[in-house]
Amino acid sequence: MKKILLILIIFFVSSILYVHASNINSIQIFYVNPLVYKKPCNDCNNGACKSLLEIINNSKTSIDFAIYGIGDEDKIFKALINAKNRGVKIHGITDMNINNKNPYFDTWKLINTLGNIKTDYSSDIKLLEEQQLKQKYASNIKDYAKVQEGKKMKVPGAIMHNKFFIVDNEYLWTGSTNVSSSCMTYNANNVILIKSKEVAEIYQKEFNEMFYNNNFHKYKNKTSNGNTIKLNSDTNLKIFFSPSYPPNDIAIKPLIEKAEKYIYVPMFFLTNRDLINALIEAKSRNVDVKIIVDSAANIVNPKYVKILRNNNIPVKVENWGGKMHMKSAIIDDKNIVIGSMNWTGVAEKSNDENTIIVENQQLAKEFKSEFLKLWKSIPNKWLYDSPKPESLDSIGSCTDGIDNDHDGLIDQDDPDCKILQ
Repeated sequence: MKKILLILIIFFVSSILYVHASNINSIQIFYVNPLVYKKPCNDCNNGACKSLLEIINNSKTSIDFAIYGIGDEDKIFKALINAKNRGVKIHGITDMNINNKNPYFDTWKLINTLGNIKTDYSSDIKLLEEQQLKQKYASNIKDYAKVQEGKKMKVPGAIMHNKFFIVDNEYLWTGSTNVSSSCMTYNANNVILIKSKEVAEIYQKEFNEMFYNNNFHKYKNKTSNGNTIKLNSDTNLKIFFSPSYPPNDIAIKPLIEKAEKYIYVPMFFLTNRDLINALIEAKSRNVDVKIIVDSAANIVNPKYVKILRNNNIPVKVENWGGKMHMKSAIIDDKNIVIGSMNWTGVAEKSNDENTIIVENQQLAKEFKSEFLKLWKSIPNKWLYDSPKPESLDSIGSCTDGIDNDHDGLIDQDDPDCKILQ
């Protein structure tokens, strides 16, 4: 009788452990801490990069990816080549601008090495031609004159901004992290890894719309309905793709409006007025709202930080060498917004982006902890002022070999770093 009881206890405990492990394996979030490295490092030595490397190295049949580009991330590059050489079918998508160029220097090398990689170049050209046609036939004479003088011509802003991998029709890797040494080690980023055939299938439809139908940006057909996916007993997901079915009005704004305790937002670009107004309203009903934004992004358009601060919302502008590159929110120890989409009009209405709403208490609490560590690392001085992204204001930015403020000058060549000499 004791033996039977012992066997039953062992079986029961094993079952609990198995279920718990299964839950962990079905969804994980990894973070890139901007305070670990003093400059970008090509070592793939943290969870965000290792998780991608692992699923590529263990791939058996297929890898489909849509990435902004790839640069200085050798282990991922080599893993993709090795996967192809052992018979894994690989198809990919990257961004290209109207000059057929990509900001990451290894992108064309990957295209030429792997083959079966497409870009959004033709859609960008189509957007440009449509814009030129509209400007050519502008009804306003003054506008038309400005077009003729070249003053109104703008390059289309739409980009293929996704960062996702689908492996063996079962694993989905995505988030804010580009496949580059700066994003993988130096910038504040996050990655979500999901093991789910249902999730993989939804992303596969979006991939196929771009890869096989050659539809990007506003030309894409809707591939996701944003329905709730029950991943496991603790986790629900909703998936959105921009611009065909963006999440702001139907998912993110309602979460902000329903928040009761706190809303923490780590965000690269935050300029969407509807979401800003929703955050201001949440603050007015005593929800704890805290926001961290990127210093370089704030230099581009500082008025939105001013609007938030003027409405008593604490906003810290990061003063690290690396960027605040996340596009996320954590709400009430319950919901997480994660993906590639900044909270901007262009990201919502023009770019190819993906966003996942995660409902999971444990993951939300862990993300809250990560956010508060980053919040604490930024001096309170930057609650009221804004650091220059490449200067003594931003720790390490004058010695990291990066053009942090995008002015064409790096480290000691930048006037704001000259004081170090």
